[in-house]
Amino acid sequence: MLKQKIKIYEIIKDGTKHGIKIAKQTDKQSYIQYKDLDRRLDEWIDNDQIDWNNFIEVDQVEEDLIDQDPRLVEQIQFQHFEIDTWYYSPYPTGKYLYICKYCLKYIYNTNTYYGHQAICRLPLPGKPVYINKNIQINEIDGKIDKLFCQNLSLLGKLFIQHKTIYFDIEPFLFYILIVKGKNGREIVGYFSKEKFSPEGYNLSCIVVFPPYQKKGYGSLLIEFSYELCRVQQTIGGPERPLSDFGIVGYHSYWKSVLLNLFAENPNIELTLDECATVTCIKQEDILCTLNLLGFLNQWKGLMLW
Repeated sequence: MLKQKIKIYEIIKDGTKHGIKIAKQTDKQSYIQYKDLDRRLDEWIDNDQIDWNNFIEVDQVEEDLIDQDPRLVEQIQFQHFEIDTWYYSPYPTGKYLYICKYCLKYIYNTNTYYGHQAICRLPLPGKPVYINKNIQINEIDGKIDKLFCQNLSLLGKLFIQHKTIYFDIEPFLFYILIVKGKNGREIVGYFSKEKFSPEGYNLSCIVVFPPYQKKGYGSLLIEFSYELCRVQQTIGGPERPLSDFGIVGYHSYWKSVLLNLFAENPNIELTLDECATVTCIKQEDILCTLNLLGFLNQWKGLMLW
């Protein structure tokens, strides 16, 4: 079976040449996807910026079939921030959205939004499972609070490329991270997980909204997902593929946990199975981390540590 060919054009961005493919096109503009940059940098550009005679044809790969649609929503107002979106989410057409900070309903009209905000005081769904000073995590059942979880998933998809669900949310639990401050309660991020995962996934997707990133909230959500494993006496790990931020976050967490384990047991030889049991981290993720730390050596085709 012959593979389908796609055309790769060349464009200069910030002084550097990049290969691009055309996802959508109008008479005046094209929505381009960079082949060597993150998908959140995809954008509309004028057609006259593209040299249509300069291209190469390559085989289409599976990645080319993911998120072909351009970002319909370019910016949202959520809580007290205006946030530029990163990826496509299947909202109805509209470049600017208002998101209710209570029920997460999406609204296009300014007057309708402020009218809704004046009367909407939806209490936090779910039940608190973690409280520490001004930080709280609520567990929400997708089957019980279906509309809220659908709206949460649509919102999250604006900031994550892979692995999100929109409508079939009943098999999932959602853990939303809330911070209470001078602006009242704020939802800063969440993760979802299957209620029953044969593969042992303790997390399906994780999102920290852009205004709250680089403040340790992602690490807290990752750590909490493993605390759930500890309570349930299971070993788990995240569903793949991981985003670029997910890779950084998990590698940092795994390194920290394993280094602390070794520091607390300096004179004890720990097996891989014992490490997994104590940390609740899957063996393959432990091996990956040991390799990143330079603790693995290859001998006659075997990895030793």
